Amino acid sequence: MAAHGAARPRHSVDSCERSAFSWEKLRVNEEERMEMCKVLATRGWCVLELPDSLKRLCAEMQDLAQEFFRRPRNERCALGRLRLYRDKVVGYRELAGGSARFLEVHARAAGRGGLPAPKVPAALGRRAAELHQALQALARSLIAWMAEFLEIPPEALLQSLDEASLSNLEDGDCSASVLRLCSYGFQAEAEEVEAKSEGSEAVAAELESVVFDEPVGSLPGLQFRDLESPGLPWWDVESGLSQGHLVAFVGDFLEVLTRGAYVACRHRVCCEADSGKQRFSMPFLVCYFVRCCQ
Repeated sequence: MAAHGAARPRHSVDSCERSAFSWEKLRVNEEERMEMCKVLATRGWCVLELPDSLKRLCAEMQDLAQEFFRRPRNERCALGRLRLYRDKVVGYRELAGGSARFLEVHARAAGRGGLPAPKVPAALGRRAAELHQALQALARSLIAWMAEFLEIPPEALLQSLDEASLSNLEDGDCSASVLRLCSYGFQAEAEEVEAKSEGSEAVAAELESVVFDEPVGSLPGLQFRDLESPGLPWWDVESGLSQGHLVAFVGDFLEVLTRGAYVACRHRVCCEADSGKQRFSMPFLVCYFVRCCQ
């Protein structure tokens, strides 16, 4: 678990009322979209309420992922360690002797499911690819609106993002964006010289354009820097949210592309080390593709 022994956040966002937006309303209401973009430009993050179909897919994916993380260690590790595949990082890893477990899943071109895809549960790879397609489409819409808010052509921010259908990829390739399945709080199964937890006290910012943290963590802990208040306190952003919500935040690459109009969100995961509870999350990292020259 990302357990950090730090003091709890200085303040929380009461149900995130000032930054929660219905995706269904955003699709049809330009004024609502511009208000959301204003929040992203000011704060670096916002909360989205997912449509029912996506809520159901997220819930199913969460169940499948947790089933995988409970499989015997030899089955989990059979997927292979983190490695490069067509310039993308794929695979499985563990920290702190297996107390923290992570699976990096990409979607394969031509509808061939997820990569990697465990044998058990058999549906995980297929459902991961379906969720990937839905979230990539959502991300492209969100980023297009963010461009319109700045009065720049949407293609300026979209041209190096995969299509949601992955129709831009060659056969055998996989997505640049990645669904990162994360579970913390297991009993360690192996010794590790330096047992460090994922996402500790260090403050992080993602290199991607946008990150979706969905569903909201089963054990609250995601925090963002409040850049508007004296002392730069931390927002406990998952307080009061349900698993029907998605937290969207700006990554470093989008900050660069927009020349600071949108600022990358500094964040951390802060959970109590001795809580005895497990935290599960499924951040979707919206990545720009890179073509390496041979």
